[in-house]
Amino acid sequence: MSCWPGPTNWLNGPMGGAMHSRGAAFFVPTDASVLAAAPAVSAWVVQQGFEPAAISTFLQVADFWLIAAALAGHHTVVTHEVPSPTLKRIKIPNVCVGLGIDFVNPYQMLRREQARFVLGS
Repeated sequence: MSCWPGPTNWLNGPMGGAMHSRGAAFFVPTDASVLAAAPAVSAWVVQQGFEPAAISTFLQVADFWLIAAALAGHHTVVTHEVPSPTLKRIKIPNVCVGLGIDFVNPYQMLRREQARFVLGS
């Protein structure tokens, strides 16, 4: 999902070579369904009593768009974060639970997808 104006902004970043070799295909464009889901995500966040600084930060970072894309596409979110009752920081799993979005940690995803890693030839 592309949360930024375009992948070219990242071509010279820390992963510049990897990003450049994949080009624009590395990012999934934000479509109308994601834009339509975004107000539901922001409304839920605002109604939960989080601190204003936490809300402001959340609405400016990729987590917001990741959750909007998951909501729009009925996707499962993969995150290392765990739910937390704090009102000082908005955690991805808390928003997922609140909006009925499935989430798993990377290890659960690898098990579910039956990933196999082969070393050497």
